[in-house]
Amino acid sequence: MSITVGQIILDAQRVANGAKDLEARTNALLVEAEGNNRQIETMKQFRDDLDSLNKLCRDKSNADMVNRINQQNPSIREIRQENRELKASLEDHQRALELIMHKYREHMHHKILNSKVNLKDTYNAKLSEVVRQQEEKISEMAAVMQKAASMDDEALNRELEMMQRLRIENQGLREMLQISQQFGSASCRFNVDEKAIQTEADVSSVQQTQHQLDNRKGLLNDSNAIETISFFQLKGKSSSRWLINAKRRTLEPIERNVWLYAILERILNALCVRRYSVLIPRFLLPVPTASMPNHLSKIRIVCWRADSNSSFTLSPLIASVLSLVAHKILINIPENAEKKSSLLCEISHSTGPDFTNPDFYRSQNLVNLPQFAAQVFNRHPKKFEFDPNDLKDWHDEEAYQKALARKGLGEQGQPAELVNPDKEKERTMFRANGYNAMLSDQISLNRSVPDIRNPGCIHKKYLSKLPQVSIVIPFYDEHWSPLLRSCFAILNRTPPELLKEIILVDDASTKEFLGEKLEKYVSQYVPKTRIVRLPERSGLIVARLAGAKVATADILIFFDSHVEPNYNWLPPLIDPIARNPRACVCPFIDVIAYNTFEYRSQDEGARGAFDWRFYYKRLPLLKEDLEDKTKPFRSPIMAGGLFAIGRDFFWELGGYDEGLDIWGGEQYELSFKIWMCGGEMLDAPCSRVGHIYRGPGGHLSNPRTNDFLHKNYKRVAEVWMDEYKEYLYMREPNRYAKLDAGDLTKQKALREKLQCKSFKWFMEEIAFDLPKKYPPIEPPDYASGAIRSDTSNNLCIDTLNVGHRQEVGLYPCASDLVYPQSNQYWALSWHKDLRLKMKADCLDVSESYRNAPVVLYECHLQGGNQLWQYDVENKWLVHGSGKSCLEADLKNHKVYVNRCDPANLKMKWSFGHVNRTALAELKINKHQVSEEEGL
Repeated sequence: MSITVGQIILDAQRVANGAKDLEARTNALLVEAEGNNRQIETMKQFRDDLDSLNKLCRDKSNADMVNRINQQNPSIREIRQENRELKASLEDHQRALELIMHKYREHMHHKILNSKVNLKDTYNAKLSEVVRQQEEKISEMAAVMQKAASMDDEALNRELEMMQRLRIENQGLREMLQISQQFGSASCRFNVDEKAIQTEADVSSVQQTQHQLDNRKGLLNDSNAIETISFFQLKGKSSSRWLINAKRRTLEPIERNVWLYAILERILNALCVRRYSVLIPRFLLPVPTASMPNHLSKIRIVCWRADSNSSFTLSPLIASVLSLVAHKILINIPENAEKKSSLLCEISHSTGPDFTNPDFYRSQNLVNLPQFAAQVFNRHPKKFEFDPNDLKDWHDEEAYQKALARKGLGEQGQPAELVNPDKEKERTMFRANGYNAMLSDQISLNRSVPDIRNPGCIHKKYLSKLPQVSIVIPFYDEHWSPLLRSCFAILNRTPPELLKEIILVDDASTKEFLGEKLEKYVSQYVPKTRIVRLPERSGLIVARLAGAKVATADILIFFDSHVEPNYNWLPPLIDPIARNPRACVCPFIDVIAYNTFEYRSQDEGARGAFDWRFYYKRLPLLKEDLEDKTKPFRSPIMAGGLFAIGRDFFWELGGYDEGLDIWGGEQYELSFKIWMCGGEMLDAPCSRVGHIYRGPGGHLSNPRTNDFLHKNYKRVAEVWMDEYKEYLYMREPNRYAKLDAGDLTKQKALREKLQCKSFKWFMEEIAFDLPKKYPPIEPPDYASGAIRSDTSNNLCIDTLNVGHRQEVGLYPCASDLVYPQSNQYWALSWHKDLRLKMKADCLDVSESYRNAPVVLYECHLQGGNQLWQYDVENKWLVHGSGKSCLEADLKNHKVYVNRCDPANLKMKWSFGHVNRTALAELKINKHQVSEEEGL
């Protein structure tokens, strides 16, 4: 009998469904068994009551005792009978399950043996079909590329014709300029009202002015005082500069100045936004037209005051641009026009909005232009005005005292627990979110947290004049209460004059309550908050960029969607940015327990770093960082989730690389850019923010099937890491060799434009101590493989698939002790810690009492609880200072740490592989160090 692979799969699915049904029945039996246990407990209680009854009845008559016993006997008999029935039912179910699995194994074995499928021929046929399809696609692409090349040639010819026509036109303008210099005069005054930003009313005024110009009867109606405008071109080798001067307080009649009218007909409507010492045109756009060349579809024009001593080279195609733009120019002159009257204007290509798209001209885009100006046009981060001696205590003492007085479930960040919860519902909600969502729903959205700051932070003062912030919070299928608690915690503990807006970016969530219900709730109860929704799941990076693009404040703060800021968190976070607009500042991140919502400190500070697999790591604080524990300190790498940065500086750095997909690598890319391109990154100890780290199995699904994470890593390495990228690739050479990083032209051009330093400079000046902890080429391990107990040849140390802070134990050993499966593959590394070979998790012992448990914890490279040595002679795994050893509990399949005992055989262990040479060198080095210390 023949059988297909598809039929086997269908059979397997049916059997799997049957197994699920059996599992459900088993769960039901377990529930019944739990009921039995409760009845047994009832019987125990009954026995205790009976004992007490016997005690009371010793002095009573036998008749009373007989009566009482007769009353209790029926219930005992009923319970025993029920127990016997339940036990028999459970045994029947177990036998049925074993029979079904036996039949299933026999059936699958029979079908596989009788299968005559030729997998090789099937695979070759499918491969041939794939090759044929690829050939067809390549042929289609070749035809498209040929057509595109032909269209490009035609566009180039049209462009050359246009350039020739413009040269002739420009010559005519020169002749008009010469005529006006000989015969022009000034006779009419030009009165205006000063405005900072042009409005739609100004646009209609411009249209009216255009009508007057067409009739050659009116005067140019500007929004600032301008008298005479002269216009001339300065030629260079490959570019042009255009200088516009406003010297007098009058404007000559258009009728007399034919040359001025001719120039104004060819210049765009320049509705300017005045930003401090820089003038940025708000609406300097070419007229949308189908005949416009692609390379002119996006331009930018930036004006600087001449007194700033700045000059900027313009595009050599400026003549073509000016011939395509609208019919007049309006130039805002800043206050004190007599002193600051000259403007230098730049026109060049831009990666900003598509000006040829008619949708860009809608009112919403016009309203958002001022906030977008710094992103597209400005070259330098805005400098904030401040007085270093004008300081302020930003604490809200009244709100602080009210928060400290709050009591209730989870208040003051205390661990919380529900009384008699629905366990099944609790487990379901935990699996969906990665934390105890049912408990979260019972904790107040305005709950208080403990003030765990350094005492020196409580009385610390910051600049009294600080810029406003926009807080961007991306979310995807976040649970209701943690998301809203994040918003209320921000509102409750942030000075209102500093908080401009909270922007929630919905990355196409699927939970129904995150739709219209959230919109209504936010609009009614959550002030200063708005929601931006992405049309499809795009990932963390794209969501953050979307929020940043609509942000309007001077400083951007990026948060995750399950955070709780601590008291007075904002001033210490943004004070360094107010002093240095090229600074990026990260808060201290505290832990909100995923199971109890306890708010606790993670540590008291460390510097961010990475290893050469791009795992985020931490370096100890430097000596100078410890002198004042309230002062911000420099950190090479950010954790990535929570940080503040000036909006102008963020966009000067290009924001995030838009080629990075979903999440991963973005914190390294931004950290490298900040340091290598003229900025600095700080951690602020007095700014603390609690964050929920999801529990086991709580990570949300990703919409990609490709290896987007390592593709992101490769993009970052190729653009920023120079020759150091090879150390990353050598960890997983096969993986990186197969990955295509995509088009990196834009990112490399950005690095060149910003004149960023080399990665070698970063490693030597900023992360100078990183190679000591995480060397590019690691020394060999002292021992590796499975760790087997010598008292039992078949039990090895195993993670048992537990999470952090949970105990490891013993499990039957893998067949290959040198290269076992990942949960038994340990290494005694050169850091002298016992770590999983494939992960950065170590064996950690934090207790010192007898039978101290051994738990799994993230490797911190600080020794202490994770310091281990291997005594080859005694076969001991020695922990810490050398007095405690690892011991096997064979009966319970657990491991403990107890005082070393040569007579205790349970303390003897064997590795799959022992590097005796490295251990011998370690012993020699320790002996030399001991002798030096003795001297």
